[in-house]
Amino acid sequence: MNNIHMVLTVKGGVGKSFIAAILAQHFGEGTYLADTDPGNPTFSSYKKLGAKHIM
Repeated sequence: MNNIHMVLTVKGGVGKSFIAAILAQHFGEGTYLADTDPGNPTFSSYKKLGAKHIM
């Protein structure tokens, strides 16, 4: 079974990128990571995780 996990909220500065990075490390290789924040793509700036910025 495939699963989709999202970290969502409109409020900035609450730790969405931090939590997403922790989850990405937990789920490990083979996990597709996407950053959909158009204004501040912090998650995709963590190069070691390999997250893609989607606009």
